[in-house]
Amino acid sequence: MANPKIIMFELNEVPFFIFDYYREMRPNSAISKILGNSAQYITRDEESNGNLLSPWITWPTLHRGVGKEKHKIRDFGENLDEVDKVYPPVWEITANNSIKTGVFSSLHTNKIPADKNNFCFYVPDPFSKHTECHPKKLNSFQSLNLAMARKSERNVSRKIPIKESIAFSTNIFSSGLKFSTIVKTGKQIAHEFVKPHVKVRRRSFQTVLAFDLFLKQLQTSKPQFTTFFSNNVASAMHRFWRASFPEHYSKEATADDNWVQMYKEEILYAMDVANDCLGTLLEFMELNPEYKLVICTSMGQQAREYENAENILYLADSSIFLKKLGLDVGSIKELPSMKPQFNFEADSATNLEKLKMAFSRLKIRNKDINYREKQNFISIDLGHRNISASDVTIDGKSVENLESIGFYNFKNEEKLSSTAYHIPDGSLIIYPSTQKESRPTIDTLEIAPSILRYFGITPPTYMKDGNIPL
Repeated sequence: MANPKIIMFELNEVPFFIFDYYREMRPNSAISKILGNSAQYITRDEESNGNLLSPWITWPTLHRGVGKEKHKIRDFGENLDEVDKVYPPVWEITANNSIKTGVFSSLHTNKIPADKNNFCFYVPDPFSKHTECHPKKLNSFQSLNLAMARKSERNVSRKIPIKESIAFSTNIFSSGLKFSTIVKTGKQIAHEFVKPHVKVRRRSFQTVLAFDLFLKQLQTSKPQFTTFFSNNVASAMHRFWRASFPEHYSKEATADDNWVQMYKEEILYAMDVANDCLGTLLEFMELNPEYKLVICTSMGQQAREYENAENILYLADSSIFLKKLGLDVGSIKELPSMKPQFNFEADSATNLEKLKMAFSRLKIRNKDINYREKQNFISIDLGHRNISASDVTIDGKSVENLESIGFYNFKNEEKLSSTAYHIPDGSLIIYPSTQKESRPTIDTLEIAPSILRYFGITPPTYMKDGNIPL
């Protein structure tokens, strides 16, 4: 095929179980059509184990064609300059080989490429340190996107980021936002007044808004290779698997019947949103048959044991926290993160050591807090459930109250801890294809080199052969 093109739709953490469930529930859907005419593979992250099975680790594995022991990316906010030189993501390789490329919200895209010549567009992920995009007219959307992400890190906030919304409204239609999306948004807000619990669906509306802008860039520039990342289904699965699939749990694993009734359709709703996006892409592909659609995940989810979680421990004020530990606030900066992780950057190796020493004085339920470090960067794990002030000690003494050290107990409106969690097996769907749905298992590392070969690019020697037929 002359001038082959790929749209890579990154539907984070969705396993084939959910795709098949959705096809059964929505037999006439776009996803049903795709599953009936596609090559399908179970992908496996072979190196995954324990807390290393996280999207901020497994997506770099997929994007860079090397395992986590080589790329060593562990958290958002890390300086990626060195790893980008040695193991660049697939979109940098395509762009450097004169393949017109577009990137929209794929993870670890904080840094805008210095050379934009072969990038049709580039929108960083929702954990970016800045609002800069390419083209610049998308900056106001990214500012709104980051504000919404910060306000809805566990519970969904019903507050509207006023300043960012006004800035975005000045180029709302030129950026690609559809009038139908504005109407849907209005209906969603009205629905929340009748049924307040449906505000959890706002997580999916970030995908709806982003996809409109992505579609406009896709239609306008028609890149040869482009990515689009969505986390809305993954978020719903973590929270509401128990409500949708009670049969996956032991009889002893109980949940309030009212809770189940309120949230039993949330995974289906999130998949409806993804399906609408994919249906629009199918319409685009009918007019542009040179495109292949690659739906992929870097891993999956399944049911897991859970517990009641009325409150979750978060960090509210990093300056209070750092001062309480005797640290110079001016020398340490808090960076964006996916809660309940909290990331910091010290201005020197000396101050990083002071930060680590300070952390060693802090214990929660008599246990050290977990942290990871790289260069002058450090990430700590909170998220402890149902904590009281007496559970937190500094130098062996309980704190007066959680607020005194910058902590707070986040009231978890969804009541339970995650009822589904990560598994190494993900999904790869290639549409259109005449291959049967046999779903053989392949290594996630084969995806990046296969994409490069599709564009006639010889993969770097550190990658696997990558002969997945696209």
